[in-house]
Amino acid sequence: MTREQQRQLRELKKTLPKILKEKIKKYKFKKKDYMIWFQKEDMFLTCLINVGFTMDGRFICDTKENIKPLWIDDLLWNFLNMSNNKKEPLSLRAVGAFTVHGVEIYQRYDELPNGSLQELEEYVEEYLEHFYQTIQTIQLDSFYEGISNSPYHEELRIALTYVYHQQYDKAISYLEDKGDGIFCNCNLWIHDGIREFCESQLSNHQIGIYKEEQMEQFLKETPMLNFSAHNIQQLITKREWNRVDEYQRVKQIYNFVRDEILFGYNVDDSIPASKVLDDGYGQCNTKGTLFMALLRGVHIPCRIHGFTIDKKLQKGAMTGLIYKLAPQDIFHSWIEVYLDGIWYELEAFILDKKYLSQLQRINSQCTGAFCGYGVAVKNFHNPVIDFEKNNTYIQSEGINQDFGNYDCPDDLLKEHHQEMSVLKSFLYRNMGRHFMNKNIRKIRNAK
Repeated sequence: MTREQQRQLRELKKTLPKILKEKIKKYKFKKKDYMIWFQKEDMFLTCLINVGFTMDGRFICDTKENIKPLWIDDLLWNFLNMSNNKKEPLSLRAVGAFTVHGVEIYQRYDELPNGSLQELEEYVEEYLEHFYQTIQTIQLDSFYEGISNSPYHEELRIALTYVYHQQYDKAISYLEDKGDGIFCNCNLWIHDGIREFCESQLSNHQIGIYKEEQMEQFLKETPMLNFSAHNIQQLITKREWNRVDEYQRVKQIYNFVRDEILFGYNVDDSIPASKVLDDGYGQCNTKGTLFMALLRGVHIPCRIHGFTIDKKLQKGAMTGLIYKLAPQDIFHSWIEVYLDGIWYELEAFILDKKYLSQLQRINSQCTGAFCGYGVAVKNFHNPVIDFEKNNTYIQSEGINQDFGNYDCPDDLLKEHHQEMSVLKSFLYRNMGRHFMNKNIRKIRNAK
């Protein structure tokens, strides 16, 4: 390598980050040095672009695209007692030392005949456009399909995937001859941490597989989950939800409740599912009631998880005196659905897509976390709201009390409910909620 070639290579390496910084703006990608990343729903995608010089005397540039689910780093950090990493910026998942390497889904190498900045810039534009197109079409299936194709971190990806899907016996068997693993924190090796967790889950009978008779408690009809009601049965028949497989039943009902039952405030949390359907709108608790009734009406087991959230999450949906008079702790819940041996936590059915899209448009300057208008998420413009055998959240970052799981909302409300004085309750039912719904419609229909 001549001195001139060395100079050229230094110039290319020095200028590449600047080229990337300028070129990624139109795509709204993020970067650090040569690494670019983007979050799509529950997927984390990276694009590494580099420039170098070969042994046979050629300048080259290359790109590699990777995919991994967000939960895989979360699990790693749980096992290594590094859970605080979840609060760090997303860049940590791209360039951090204690992260799981994703599955490679694309790579390309190109020669720079003259070793010029213009050649490099042209290829960078092509690489970024390809990454953008990948993001438009990619599905998480690409991760599972390629989980063993990328040798770097292969063992860790496979073991953590078994754990995520509650296949604890398979994780233990897989790691039997795999040693300690590649990560260690405070004398805790990652494979040992995974083994201990899985053995604990198995010994405590928490595998997640239920016998048919154990499922009955999650399928019962109740006064609130009145799925025998005429309007509910009519809807199930019209949509033909009983004619599709279980996954499609959950997905289609989830999408219906999220987008066709609009976000809004009903008269009370305790109204039955049939009333929510008649209203055509609801919030976390009432939409959850309808969601559960529809699921049980097509024989999908489900349960409810109760919480409270901080009222600041509702600021914007609630305004003025209504917000000021609202209790600090707002009663909240999400629904957990049992499918293929896994309990999925589903919360993002609360806000209809049209309302959420308008919030994102109005607050387009927000590039990270957001709290208000019924939203509390880490990534406002890419929240995980679509169900594809994954958890979904839209208000989880505002939770401040956890009441645990209940078989049905009837049981939850016997022990926990919205704490409000008689006067405030009267004002909410007859005045406050109408102002709130009017405000939400105004946001949803804004031009």
